[in-house]
Amino acid sequence: MATALVLPGPGQSRLRTATVVWAGLFPFALVLNVLAAAPLAGLHVVPRTLVTTVVLVPLAVYVGIPAVQGVLRWAATRGR
Repeated sequence: MATALVLPGPGQSRLRTATVVWAGLFPFALVLNVLAAAPLAGLHVVPRTLVTTVVLVPLAVYVGIPAVQGVLRWAATRGR
């Protein structure tokens, strides 16, 4: 679970952390908005936001962000 927490480590800027979080969240947000826009259209903004965040946050934390971190680790070691 420690890899899911994207805290700036030594030499890791907040900008890099924010970029990793965004890159891990954006694809899921895009797909959810495309697939769920019509079914959730009848809900008011608060329940609609609750539903989307209940789906998006676990996906981003347990799948998206670790995947982005893995790609970055792979890219960093590829040149060695």
